[in-house]
Amino acid sequence: MDILLILLGAALAIGGEILMERWRDTRRRRVLALALEEELRAVYFDDHGFGGYTAQTFDEFFPEIAALLPPNLAREVIRYHFRMNHFKAVGGEVPPSVTELREMAGIRNDLVRQLQRISGSAA
Repeated sequence: MDILLILLGAALAIGGEILMERWRDTRRRRVLALALEEELRAVYFDDHGFGGYTAQTFDEFFPEIAALLPPNLAREVIRYHFRMNHFKAVGGEVPPSVTELREMAGIRNDLVRQLQRISGSAA
């Protein structure tokens, strides 16, 4: 009987730990989504270029982006980040076309919507 109680206690402890880890991941995912959403909202596009983009949040949270976001969303966030870094790096030499700027604005808006669903923030 004592062994059964010990096993039951261990099972409850392990189950509780698993639930706490899931709760922590959900909370971290929501905070990460909100931080990325705010970063994306700071970027603006017009027919002459873009502004407000910084790579800091993306660079700093790259491991969390890969670990916590759904794979398709993580891939799209990372692609956006790489393309924006490219535009920023070569912007003076070869500015992005109006078509590219409009495409990036659309991608940004789509990412904001997806991140809002995760963060629970209102539009």
